Parts: sequence; structure tokens; C-alpha cells
Amino acid sequence: MIRFVLFFLERYFGRVADDRFERFCAAHITSLVAHPRFANLAPPTQMAYDDYFGARAGQDKIETKRLGLTQAVQLKLEEFQSLVSRHAGAIASRWGKDSLEYRRFYPNGLSEYRNANLQSVGTLMERYTEGLQELGKHLPDHVIADFLAPIPTDADPNGTEGGIIPRFRAVRATHLAAKGGVEESRRQRTGNRNALEHQIMENVLTVALAVLREDKESKGQALRLFPQNLLSKPKRDKKEGEETGKAKKAAKKETAAKKTEEAAEQEAAAEATETTVVAEATEGTETTAPDPARGNVPVNGAAESAGAVEDDGTLAG
Repeated sequence: MIRFVLFFLERYFGRVADDRFERFCAAHITSLVAHPRFANLAPPTQMAYDDYFGARAGQDKIETKRLGLTQAVQLKLEEFQSLVSRHAGAIASRWGKDSLEYRRFYPNGLSEYRNANLQSVGTLMERYTEGLQELGKHLPDHVIADFLAPIPTDADPNGTEGGIIPRFRAVRATHLAAKGGVEESRRQRTGNRNALEHQIMENVLTVALAVLREDKESKGQALRLFPQNLLSKPKRDKKEGEETGKAKKAAKKETAAKKTEEAAEQEAAAEATETTVVAEATEGTETTAPDPARGNVPVNGAAESAGAVEDDGTLAG
């Protein structure tokens, strides 16, 4: 029994994945209910179980909503960047790129807007808003509307009605609130998990103390209240492992055979190239057979460079 308690103390449930931990807890609660001696441990365990696993669906919805809002905010940022680039031409046409008015909107050029992120875009929108409020009367109406038009009362901020800056700010505020909700949900989830783990540990120690001095049969019944096999990762089937190993070996052999085949093809191609080069060189060199009549008979094993030698030893002209 001491070894059993040490197993749980050493393992601790923080290392166990949710799916295995949920199966273990469900089976554990069922066993407690069916055991009259320890049935009193079932209600607090069931409550801790519900607090953790029962709230998981709602927490997943909060996380999904946050992810959707993150995407929406990113799309609004990209829309703002696109409008800033599009209307830079109207501002430059009105005052010129070297003017103070143009620099009022683009002191560091368009690259500052293209490289904007969710942390820096707020400052850029403030600047653009102030510039439009001061100089907007000299620009076309649609430029002002694209950036600053208010969102209609019944319109969705995540839609297309209203200026991009009010729409971005509305979606961003919702996004930040959702992030706060997710963080709070995660803290609560961690707390609920800890509470459930502590309850299980309390059950382990309570049962262990109760049967510590009892016979082997009683201890065996107590051990069955905690189905340890549900906490362990499922072992891979031996046959499946052998088949996987064979498949890997076959793949390695096939790869090695392909490499050998490719090497042989490269070697054959190299030999063919070398043969072609030698053949072309041979064709470019004319070989003449010895002919006494033409005076090209070798003398003392060497070809005569100046001409042929007559029978009487005189040099033929």
C-alpha cells in the first residue's frame, strides 16, 4: 500500500493529459459510489470533477471567440494600411511630397504604415486622425469618410459600414476584452484542475490510512478504487510496432537502392562523356602509314624531319 501511495505522490496528476485524467476520475468516482465504506468521498470528488471538466466547453468557446476577434483585428489593420497607401496620392497631389502638409501625415514615409502592428498602429491612427481634422477640408470628402465616418447605430463594427479607424477601435476593444476573459478563464481552469488533483490525493491518503493495517484482500479492494492503468499512456501493439519497423527498414533499403542506381547512372554518363571526348580528339589527328615512295619511312626508329634518304646516302631534294 505504501508503494501505491508513493506512485501517486511521485507521479502527480499534472503530468497526465486531460483525456486520460477524465477517464480515471470518472471511473474513480463510480468506484467510490459503489463502495459503502468510502462513498462519502464521492460527492466532493464529483463536485471538483464538474468544476473542471464541466466548465471546459464554456472555456473552449471563449478561446474560439478570441481567435476569431484576433483575425478580425488583423484584417482591419490591413484595411487601414491599404487606405493609407491609396490616399497618399491625393495628399501628395494637393500639397506635394516635400510639403509640411504631406509630412503631417507621412513624416517617415509610407513604410512606417506598412510595417505597423497592433502595438504601434494606435499611435499612427491618432496622427492620421489629427491630420484629417486639421487639413481634411482641403481633401475630397471620400478620403475623410474612408477614415473617420462614424459607424451607424445598428451596424456591426466588424462589417464595412463606417470609417476604418472607428471600426478598428471598436473591434480592438472587443478583442482586448476577450483576451482578458481568456486569461481569467485559464487561471480559473488551472485552479479547478489543482482542486481536483488535491481531492484525488486526499482520497488516496484517506483510503491508504484506512486499510494500512488490514489484510491483503482489503488492500486489493482499496487499490481497485484507483484504476492506475487509465493514467498511463496506451502501449503500442507489438505486432503494429514490428510492422512499422519492417516498413522503415524497407524504406531505407529502397532509398539506398535508388542512391546506388543514381550513382551508377552518373558514372556511366561520365564514362560516355570521356569516350566521346577521346573519339573527337582522335578524329582531329590524321595518321599516315609508312610509304617508301613518299619518303616518309622512319630512320633509326624516328621519322625524318627534313625529308627522305636515298639508297646512296644522299638527302633527296
